[in-house]
Amino acid sequence: MNPEPCRIDDDPSYDYSDYCEGKGYYEPYKEADPDAAYDEWRGQNPREPKTGSLNPYLKSHDGDK
Repeated sequence: MNPEPCRIDDDPSYDYSDYCEGKGYYEPYKEADPDAAYDEWRGQNPREPKTGSLNPYLKSHDGDK
């Protein structure tokens, strides 16, 4: 066993051709769309228009004559 520590450029992840081609460790990070799950859920569960009247819940006040 060699007493000398490993050099960083011995690691294949530091390959210059990968850097030039954008592969391996140098591949661009593709961030997921944070709204995609909500958009998919909303497509499966469309909003239904609210129908009905609020009249049973409305009460007149003493000064509304």
